[in-house]
Parts: sequence; C-alpha cells; structure tokens
Amino acid sequence: MAAGAIPVLVNLLKSSDTDVQYYCTTALSNIAVDAQNRKRLSSSEPKLVQSLVALMDSQSLKVQCQAALALRNLASDGKSARLPVAFTQMNVSSLREVPG
Repeated sequence: MAAGAIPVLVNLLKSSDTDVQYYCTTALSNIAVDAQNRKRLSSSEPKLVQSLVALMDSQSLKVQCQAALALRNLASDGKSARLPVAFTQMNVSSLREVPG
C-alpha cells in the first residue's frame, strides 16, 4: 500500500468537487479490499470513517454509493474492533435507507 497517498486521499474526501470525492472513495474502497490494508487504514486514519459517513449526505448519488461501498469494505474485517467502535461513537443519523 502506498502509505503516502492515503492521507492525501482521505483529505481529498473533503473536496467540494464530487468527481474528486468519487475517485478518492473508489481508491480507498479498493485499498480496503485487502485485510492488511483495512487494519492499516483503521489504525492510521482516524477520520476516514467519519469522512465517509459524511459523504452519505452528498448531493451525488454515485458518491453516496461509493462511500457506502468503502464503508462496507472497511467493516468487512471481523477481527478489527476499532471500526465497530468508531461507528457506535459517531452520530450516524445521516445514514438513511436507500430505496431498492
């Protein structure tokens, strides 16, 4: 994993450009597919989950969907207790059911 790129990608999640948000969430989601990377992300990027949850309120549906996918990939490691704790400590009232 290119550790130097991760903080940049996380920081760019705050961009007002929805294309930048989309491509950063896509990259982070792909990085989080690997179990080792998930552990590194959860321990080195404390604002990552909060930033992804905030993107669930994006005006862009594709950003919302990609943020949800990234969150799913991050949470898929059942051995890491940090992510579930992060979810319970956050205000996730912005999460809403996506019509399906």
